[in-house]
Amino acid sequence: MRRLLILLSLTLLTIQLYAQDDSAPTPPISADNITALAPSAQIDFDAQFYDPFFPSPNPEATPDPDGRGEPIPAAEFETGWFVSDDAGRYAIQTVDQGLWVVDADYTRWYRIQPPRNADELRPTFIDAVFNDNPQNSARWPLFAVYADSQRYTVMVEDGGIYGNPLISFFVNSTQQPGSIWSTCATDNNYDCNPVVELTDPATSEGIVWQLPSNNQLTAMQLEFSTMMEIDVESGVTEILYGPGADEDALIRIGRIEPPFAVTTSPEGAVKRWDLGQGVATAEATVENGPAVFGQLSADGRYLTWRDPMNETLYLLDFENGENRTIADLNGDYAQFLFVTNDASVILGVHINDDPVVVAWDTATGDRVELGEYRECSRELDMARLSADDTTLTIGCDTGLEIWQIATD
Repeated sequence: MRRLLILLSLTLLTIQLYAQDDSAPTPPISADNITALAPSAQIDFDAQFYDPFFPSPNPEATPDPDGRGEPIPAAEFETGWFVSDDAGRYAIQTVDQGLWVVDADYTRWYRIQPPRNADELRPTFIDAVFNDNPQNSARWPLFAVYADSQRYTVMVEDGGIYGNPLISFFVNSTQQPGSIWSTCATDNNYDCNPVVELTDPATSEGIVWQLPSNNQLTAMQLEFSTMMEIDVESGVTEILYGPGADEDALIRIGRIEPPFAVTTSPEGAVKRWDLGQGVATAEATVENGPAVFGQLSADGRYLTWRDPMNETLYLLDFENGENRTIADLNGDYAQFLFVTNDASVILGVHINDDPVVVAWDTATGDRVELGEYRECSRELDMARLSADDTTLTIGCDTGLEIWQIATD
């Protein structure tokens, strides 16, 4: 049996900033300003930097962020895995499989702490996502997925931001979680459903389950409880895993954020999928494939990709099917690739063995060297480009580094 957990609770994160300027909105990254992309803020995992966020007359005191009289111990980190949203919130994985979450103005903090099982062992962290409600700028709660060998559990809590208690639930299941996202039917965040992509261990086939929203959970029970059991037959909506039924979907490009997925075939057939609907939403054919590594723009229109031998960098427009050669890579390998929504810039993070950030102007193919990212004791763990193209964040074992367009 596997256990999935989705949970959220209040806590503190230690954070250190280079600078924070709220006087003007941060411009999106584009070919017009790419040379101004530089580090603007930093979160150090080894820093006990509470002031000025939680000033205390006792410099040795651990702050009590939510005023409940329960000081929060400092977290320990050994990985730079994180998830973020366009509001500037970060959830960062800790050594004990928890998550530390900080909001955009660094005044409210959350700790996501998975419960222990019957053997007093913590489940394994799998994935997390902020509530993606385009009609509501308040992106809480955060959905986080955990797994152990006993059962599938979903825990949801918003720390009282909305003022109403949330319901957690569990489902007895053998499915293995891989990723999570959310879908919202209305502008009410209580109507947002977590959606999980899983793998059936018996068949190795993909499965997509839409799980109940908090309002649906409330309607299911006669008396309020913070934990309830959900029956698979009545409480879980299974969605067709589209790539599993497609003979061309032999290769799936990794690191594509769900609900998007991109698959390719050895013959060069590239398809973009909506996993939440179970359908392919765009298709194109490329030469010099298959596309084995790449990334979509946040809106899903563009795919930047490279060939298996790292010879060439390409840009595919799913709207018209045009696939353009951008630049010769000459064997250079980027750990992470990103393309902006206007398709004017492709970003590469960590080239070969070098901790650097580079960019390609897609109109000219020119490569722009933007410099090294923060010092790490090993290779980076995660990099993400925000959906609005304003922020590139890089995470490793020593902390996070936030890159934005310098406006001074």
